Amino acid sequence: MLLDTDKERQAILGIQGEAQPLAKLQGLQLPAQNPYTSVQPLVPRRDQALQEEQNRHNSNEQLRRPFGTQANPVGPWIQTKMELSRI
Repeated sequence: MLLDTDKERQAILGIQGEAQPLAKLQGLQLPAQNPYTSVQPLVPRRDQALQEEQNRHNSNEQLRRPFGTQANPVGPWIQTKMELSRI
């Protein structure tokens, strides 16, 4: 996947290199940097943040299951106690 992304980045840079002389002939000033290639370094950081969030989710899920197993039987008892306290 990363290899395909790098090939696409190289193709974009090639097109940008071809466009620069044509733009200059027409008196146009192209941006110095392609906005699509400037975000490339952010991809590994995004992937790491997503992995950390997945790990956090898995950890929370491991806590939720035993808690639910223990809390579910207590729920009706708490509800009964709350109804009795209103009376």
